[in-house]
Amino acid sequence: MVNNKTNGEGVLDFFSFRFQRGWCKFILWLIVLPVYIIFSFTIPGCNKKRLKNWFPLTFTMCIIRIGSLSYIVAWIITIIGNAFKVPNSIMGITFLAADVFFFVNPPTCSVFLSLLSISSGLTHICFKSFGQLCSNESDVFSQFRLSVDNKAIKFITLSWSKCYIVLDNGDVLVQGFVDSKIYHQRQLILPFQVKVKKITCLRRYDIFLTEDGSCWKYSLNEQWIKIKDYIKIANDKKNAEIKIIDIDSNDELHVALSSEGLIFNFPFQIEMPLLTKVTKVSCGLEHCICLTNTGSVFGWGSGSRGQLGNGLLNFVEQPELLVALDGLIVIDVDAGGWHSAAVTDFGDFYSWGWNNFGQLGFLRDKNITENENNDRVSVLSEPKVVDWPDKSEVRVKQISCGTKHTVVLLDDGLVWGCGCNKYGQINPASKQKYFDKMELIPVSDQIDIYKIFCISWYTVLYVDCKKSD
Repeated sequence: MVNNKTNGEGVLDFFSFRFQRGWCKFILWLIVLPVYIIFSFTIPGCNKKRLKNWFPLTFTMCIIRIGSLSYIVAWIITIIGNAFKVPNSIMGITFLAADVFFFVNPPTCSVFLSLLSISSGLTHICFKSFGQLCSNESDVFSQFRLSVDNKAIKFITLSWSKCYIVLDNGDVLVQGFVDSKIYHQRQLILPFQVKVKKITCLRRYDIFLTEDGSCWKYSLNEQWIKIKDYIKIANDKKNAEIKIIDIDSNDELHVALSSEGLIFNFPFQIEMPLLTKVTKVSCGLEHCICLTNTGSVFGWGSGSRGQLGNGLLNFVEQPELLVALDGLIVIDVDAGGWHSAAVTDFGDFYSWGWNNFGQLGFLRDKNITENENNDRVSVLSEPKVVDWPDKSEVRVKQISCGTKHTVVLLDDGLVWGCGCNKYGQINPASKQKYFDKMELIPVSDQIDIYKIFCISWYTVLYVDCKKSD
């Protein structure tokens, strides 16, 4: 494509082209030629003898050109993502990161693309393709029961590539993409003797809360780090007197709840109104909500999609009372990715925030707001009670929110859900990508469901099997 002959100053003569190289290379040469011309006239070639003292300008212009090209590439990727309705974060990870890997470290890039094809290439399933919740590939498309050699499971928690299984005897198993293998399971070697009470999964590490209130950071390379002095209080009480009983985290917030009803964003205490005792905390991707012993709900963080329920789309630094629910006694709350939900003592189900997949239980429409149509909604900036499709009277017992879906457990034991079903979160047997009204989740009539748990793209049901007569 390029004539290897050089001019008198040792610079490649890009402008001369030999047609013997073929038409394809000639077309490529024509495409690149305008860019080369622009660079030739705006970036001094300090490798030329007469311009060797111009290197500061060459360096500066290179930085400007690199920044300009990076901006143009990011802009083009954003336009492509908007056209195909792909989030900017996914476009950035898929294209920008892949581009860096290709030109910086090709072997690493091939590994990255292999993992990408495993997870995102399977459209109608959950991220079970790493084996987080099943032992072989045939289990991926169907409902399943998680069993560990007939041992009693205390609880499980999940990330995009792995699943932690905490047993009643105190053992902790991890399975999924572990030790560079998929469908792999092994037992963790714990550096403490007490049982694990809660696990939260983050991008770079996971946080383990033990029953004695200790917190540990853990990464899959077997590095355990105890979080020391993870709380600091403003009054005269010593930190040793504060026992952490619950934690929840996202990439911005690490919220801890103490036995006295105090909440902390590691390591500092979050100020709440006087005599307020918090009983539950829940973190979304950019916000956090908490429930008090009086049935009040507070929220803080980003409200860009109405997830704080304060009627605005602003950012709130300190916990703010959700006035729309004030006067009601709320018994359960949970935060999804960019939405929130609550249940009152009468069994009413309220939701607010982003409804792009119908996760609020209302008909979705991305082009309108709740003020323009009473039936369809894109964003709800204040809580609204959810009605069932058949207008039946139901009593909700518990709620749980994933990133873009919501599941509720009724007092009659039935489980309903709404929102994204791209990975089978609501109905694994359905090819429908979302449910923007409450949908009955199909389960066997031989089981009793006593607890539900949603996280990211997963729905977990805790069940007791009915004894046959």
